[in-house]
This record gives sequence, C-alpha cells and structure tokens, in this order.
Amino acid sequence: MTPLVLAGIILASTLVAALGYLSKSQERQDTLRAQQLGKYKERIRKLDNMIFGLPPNYLQKTLKVLIYASIIDSLKHLNQLSGSKNLDEQIVRVKQTLDDLLKKDAREDTGTPEISYSELKECKYLLIDLHTLILDFHN
Repeated sequence: MTPLVLAGIILASTLVAALGYLSKSQERQDTLRAQQLGKYKERIRKLDNMIFGLPPNYLQKTLKVLIYASIIDSLKHLNQLSGSKNLDEQIVRVKQTLDDLLKKDAREDTGTPEISYSELKECKYLLIDLHTLILDFHN
C-alpha cells in the first residue's frame, strides 16, 4: 500500500468523522431550538388564558402588567428564535395594551367580580398556572 493511498484513507475517515460530528451538533441545536420554541409558545398560551380566562377585576393591575410584560418578552424570544419578523405586529399590539393598562387609573379596578362555581374552578387552575409561571420567572 502506497503512502498516498494511506493518507487518502486517513483523510477520508477524518472527513467522515468531522461531518458526522457537525451533523449531530446541528441536530442537537435544532432539537434545543424546537424545545425553546415550544416552551415560549406554551408560556404565551398560558398567559393569554390567564388574561382572558379570569374575570376582568380579578387580577390586580401589577399582576396584569407582569403578565403582559411576560407575553411581550416571550413574543420577542419567539420572534428571535424563529428568525422571521412576522410577530412584530403582535408585539406592538401587546405593548399598546400594556401602555393603556399603565395609563388606566387604579381606582377603576375596584370591586369584586361575581363568578359561578364552575368559573371559580377554572380560575383555580389558571391561578395555579400563574403561580407556576411566577416561580419559573423567579428562577
């Protein structure tokens, strides 16, 4: 066997190993990216359910601000991960809603909402989700 053939075999096997490593690395990055996309989509869905699932006067203004700010943050991360700018309009709408909420007088939020037992059970699960998300934000 000539040294040229031996060098060619070593070079080819090194090239195959390098391509395999790069492929596996790309696969891991794609999997991680898909997990992060799913995490942010799930967070946005839960936060959206909290805002629209709970009675209007049930959450204090500070919690509403936290929820809307978290939605904006999650949308920005989702937009960055997806690589496209198709969520910019949605981010602007949520920012506008947050600005309107911040401008709103706190005295308008007084009063306790009247809700049925079934709505109360649903609120319980939404509040559990809110508690879990707040702990997640803290970590």
